[in-house]
Amino acid sequence: MTPDSSTYSRGKPKGTVNQRTTFSSQVNTFHQDRTLRVIGYVRVSTDMQAQEGVSLDAQRERIRCYCKASGFKLVHLAQDETSAKSLDRPGLTAALKLLETGKADALLVVKLDRLTRSVIDLGTLLNGYFLNEQHYLLSVTESLDTRNAMGRFVLYILALIAQWEREAIGERTREAMRHLKAQGVFLGRAPYGYRFGTTRDAGGRARLEPHVEEQAIIARVLDMHQKGVPQKDIVTTLRTDGTPSPRNVEWNRTMILRILKRAGVMPERIREYRKREKRKVQRDKNAAVQRAKELRAEGLSLRAIGERLLKEGLYPPRGDRWHAATVAELLMVKGAEEAAKRARQLYAQGHSLREIGRRLLYEGCLPSSGQKWSAGAVTKLLAACEQHSD
Repeated sequence: MTPDSSTYSRGKPKGTVNQRTTFSSQVNTFHQDRTLRVIGYVRVSTDMQAQEGVSLDAQRERIRCYCKASGFKLVHLAQDETSAKSLDRPGLTAALKLLETGKADALLVVKLDRLTRSVIDLGTLLNGYFLNEQHYLLSVTESLDTRNAMGRFVLYILALIAQWEREAIGERTREAMRHLKAQGVFLGRAPYGYRFGTTRDAGGRARLEPHVEEQAIIARVLDMHQKGVPQKDIVTTLRTDGTPSPRNVEWNRTMILRILKRAGVMPERIREYRKREKRKVQRDKNAAVQRAKELRAEGLSLRAIGERLLKEGLYPPRGDRWHAATVAELLMVKGAEEAAKRARQLYAQGHSLREIGRRLLYEGCLPSSGQKWSAGAVTKLLAACEQHSD
């Protein structure tokens, strides 16, 4: 009979963990080879200080009792007396810093809402500290312990909920912005020349009102543009006069262009994309042979010849790619003996060594090494031909 693994865990003190995770058939038990170091975190809002069960003293007592019963070592108790509307809290920051520096292993709270009330903030904490299983999150009320499988399962569910909440908020925000734009509502910062006034529309949103001083500057820019003053000179004039610029940034051509486009005197640039003409595919072998020989005479390699043929619309009889072997077939590569014979004929006709090499390439006679027939290679070829004839 195989002994139950739970019998081996009874002799070890609570709160200790082995390196390897073991689970008994009845209870999921997570062991460590050392006592778990815990940071307690307590929090109250200013209006909750006197409420029974959530005061700082009550939370501290519950955390101490939980650590004593579980055999944990309470290394620090952090506290905050502020709202949980954000994670920017001094006590929580100090507690997370202890986790990062390795001075503690887990964060213990009385209840999850003491840590945060925001699902998104909870997801931020989970992704940053507790999902990698380097640190653990413990909660007294919810019996949450991320050292065991059930605790990690709950943690992953909470992280998924937080991600869903973030995406849902983003979708609602984008939908609301599209709806407002469709109604003609201006979104974002007021453009140059306007300010949000005190009057409200039917939806309670501030209306755009002309800014007198900036409208005068815009009129001046438009007047200089109508007189044919280049944009560069407009920028120089405004800088020299000390004219106030948008957001106190030095005047530049981009600002002038933006003013002219908003005034409608300069149309927006419309990029015209040329439709790519569909390349005509030719599978004419004779044309491919002729062009391949011309490219070979220029000294191109077999692979380069294949690429050029494709660019020029010359495709092989089958398939959509020229391989080195198919290009060689086009060139009708000849042997060394035939190349030597042809070289001797060309030499007898009075051609120079360079011309002989060019003719050999054109007729499909390839050198044993290299891409071109050099004068030295042609000389050796003629010498070998004479020795063979002798």
